[in-house]
Amino acid sequence: MKTGSLRIVVTSFALGMLLLAGCSREQGDWRSAQAADTVESYERFITQHADSSLASQARERIKQLVEEAAWQKAATTDTIDSYQQFLADHPNGKWSQEARIRVDNFAVGGAGAPAAPAPVVPAAEPAKKGDLVAGAAFAQGEYGVQLGAFTSSDRANVEWQRLAKRYPGPLEGLSPRVAAVESGNKALYRLQASVIDEAQARAICNALKIDKQPCVVVLPKK
Repeated sequence: MKTGSLRIVVTSFALGMLLLAGCSREQGDWRSAQAADTVESYERFITQHADSSLASQARERIKQLVEEAAWQKAATTDTIDSYQQFLADHPNGKWSQEARIRVDNFAVGGAGAPAAPAPVVPAAEPAKKGDLVAGAAFAQGEYGVQLGAFTSSDRANVEWQRLAKRYPGPLEGLSPRVAAVESGNKALYRLQASVIDEAQARAICNALKIDKQPCVVVLPKK
């Protein structure tokens, strides 16, 4: 073999080995970043491999981790302010709708003005016996409990069926209903039930909260 040809072969082989080593290093760094699964590990990968096709995946994972941390903080604090701050930072995030629901639950239980009723959504077909249809909120002077807020009346209905079976004692004799409201330009459906007085409302919520079941006492509007 001529010397020139030999040099070409050796050079090509060396370049191939360098490329292979580079790919192996990149894959190894990516696996390390995934194993650590932290903002810092993905930022380090991006710094080391800014032109990598995996850099976009690293940036996306960073966004997810930042949002997850923000949601954990909001849920741990568990106040209306913490959820409102989460929504300000992540208005279209994975947990944004859940945050809106929790803000709405706090608003119902607190002294703030109630959300304005949204138009009642007509059922596509007649409701089956026992199903709940979206309607009006509590009347003036009426006591009640709220057992959750949902993204549809169907989900509220499913939740009532579950609660009625699980807590037959506290919920016995209650007539549930779903009130459609708007919260943050989103439609929510509150699962509610009227009670005789504040004492009954608090007794029901205390019984459910022992099992960590959400329940909000709704006092008459002033």
